[in-house]
Amino acid sequence: MQDFINSSSSEMLPSTSSIINQTVTTVTSLFFLGIILFITTFLLLLYRGLIVAFFMNLFADEYAKNVTNVFSKTQFVIRGYIVGLLIEMIIVAAAYATVFLLLGVKYALLLAVIGAILNIVPYLGVIITAALTALITLTTNSPGTVVWSVISIIIIHMIDSNILSPRIIGSRVKINALASIIGVITGSALWGLPGTFMAMPIIAIMKVVFEEIEPLRPFAILIGDDTEVKSLSKPVLNRIARSVSRKKIKK
Repeated sequence: MQDFINSSSSEMLPSTSSIINQTVTTVTSLFFLGIILFITTFLLLLYRGLIVAFFMNLFADEYAKNVTNVFSKTQFVIRGYIVGLLIEMIIVAAAYATVFLLLGVKYALLLAVIGAILNIVPYLGVIITAALTALITLTTNSPGTVVWSVISIIIIHMIDSNILSPRIIGSRVKINALASIIGVITGSALWGLPGTFMAMPIIAIMKVVFEEIEPLRPFAILIGDDTEVKSLSKPVLNRIARSVSRKKIKK
């Protein structure tokens, strides 16, 4: 399918630049990827009873309760992840709209909504948003407005990637920021663009499984929310404080 798309785009657009051909190929590939993900999700939901029955029969009867808990928690975690994505999109859209309106960009609300939707696509989304905003703004505003629009998009993306996303999505699925960043990088290295989408849900499911398997619970603590774990440095500080106070009393 990928080879067919590449050859078709080359034959249909022989006189256009390579940038346009690459853009058409990328958009078409993302379109087919979205269709495949939709069909896969639909089939997983359709045959969820068979999947649950498979795991119930795969393990012994004494582990039936653990299997049921894993599926229940997984459903809750995935729902929380989707809600976190929606909240992040609303915040990013509001930030884009505010900046664009202050700069006097035409079609500010439309560009803000498009940018928030494209923000779901890691790395590539912000590039498409900046390019689209620059092209539209260049035809309706001054070059200075174009530069400030692109700079604003980059700043908002950096704040979202390093602060908002780990806190909003990571807190919904109870995964700390370090595990979130490492998971996204690992998913991107192993599976490219789809891996960046699936990294957080896979880590969340792994955490649920680790919590139900006693030998693997330390790994669940490692990738879990650090607010749930009490600081281990407090007892050390308390011992130091007590030793200092004892020395003062002896003197």
